[in-house]
Amino acid sequence: MDTPNTNGTTNDRGSAVDSVYTTIDPVGQFDGLHRTLSSANDSVDHWLKTLGLEHDPFRLPYSELDFHLDEYYCEHEQFAANLAPDHSVLYAKSGAGKTAARKQIEAHFQSAFRLEHVLAVPYLVPEHIADAPPVSLSGHIPELAKALVLSAFVALAQHGNDFPNLDQDNASRLAWYVELCYPLHGTWQDDLTQAITERSLGQMLRSIGQLHDPNLPPAMAGTVNADWLMRWKAWCATTNSPPSIPSVTNYQNLTEQHWDDILHLLKQIGIPKLIILVDGVDGKTGRHRINRMNRVTQPFVDAILQGNLGPDTFCKLFLPLEIEPFVAHKLGKRIPMFRIQWGHASLRELITRRLAQASGDMVRSLRQLIEPAVNDSFNLEEHLIEQSAFLPRTLIHSIERLFAIHATQLSESQPATKISFASVEALLQQYNTNSHFGFVRPSP
Repeated sequence: MDTPNTNGTTNDRGSAVDSVYTTIDPVGQFDGLHRTLSSANDSVDHWLKTLGLEHDPFRLPYSELDFHLDEYYCEHEQFAANLAPDHSVLYAKSGAGKTAARKQIEAHFQSAFRLEHVLAVPYLVPEHIADAPPVSLSGHIPELAKALVLSAFVALAQHGNDFPNLDQDNASRLAWYVELCYPLHGTWQDDLTQAITERSLGQMLRSIGQLHDPNLPPAMAGTVNADWLMRWKAWCATTNSPPSIPSVTNYQNLTEQHWDDILHLLKQIGIPKLIILVDGVDGKTGRHRINRMNRVTQPFVDAILQGNLGPDTFCKLFLPLEIEPFVAHKLGKRIPMFRIQWGHASLRELITRRLAQASGDMVRSLRQLIEPAVNDSFNLEEHLIEQSAFLPRTLIHSIERLFAIHATQLSESQPATKISFASVEALLQQYNTNSHFGFVRPSP
């Protein structure tokens, strides 16, 4: 099987279980996508089921929202090498799989947590920071601390019995940070500190139906996200006491001193090593986009070089390919660097895995969903891959658009009709008004 190629890089330009929690769409950036597709979703789902697919595997082009990702993720060539609990950099074009790789690496550390006690902390750079990048790591500390607190909280919920040193004092300190970062207007009571101390967070969460909900997709079972945490806190709460360092009333006022205190707390309870997974650097398009991305990344590059995040805290950076020269120049050959690249074979494998997962391995190619006359005319799958510029996100979106165009044209009397010439023509006209990729519709 051909896989996405990830080449080791240097300063010379020539030379992945679901996320324990997912910070879903914090600024509504995917709302337009959902509105665009929502009117066709029911039609697509009904049509696919008649052809043997239980769900639409191309519904969401953004990995952050894809709860089936671990079931059909295509590992890039050096994926295993990037699983070491150490610094590394992964470069890719926008839409080429940075976030998918980050989620799968996070999943690896989550599944290995019981043995290694390495806590993976996904840090998606918030938009307000990406728009006005701080000049030092201190500008990232409040949001980093918030991400760390939630990751630690969820680790306790899932692995509470693996923390022998979790006493009342440590539980109370952690509860204080959780309340600070995820406040609910003082409605906490005594239950959180007790639950942390008794290592029973998972049981408490399950008891109110927020874990293992039978209505959730299987890959999402056992998942906790920030929104669920907020709703849970309306039901269970805590009395807590601040740490013996300057108290603050807003997590945005957290400092490096608080960060060090959290690290010390985690080591006390049995989490000696952290992996910070930095993603979301791409930011908005614009005149100064590359300079802005360089500034967002600079504090983490400095932290890698200087150890500013702590002696047992490591960064894995998931960065746009455009800033590779800047970062590689700064870091040289000090840490491993990888680059994701896709080709025809690896993108065909992406399509195959998604279709096979959704159909119980009954459908493995787009050709099985297309009328024979269309298949005889040309290879639509290959043309869509080329049209995507070898970017998975663009390819996934194109296939979803094809499904939507075709499904909305069907009548109730023809629910199982395969993709027709008319649907293919409509899609190709949308994406390129000057060329039909060699498509020639046979004469009647």
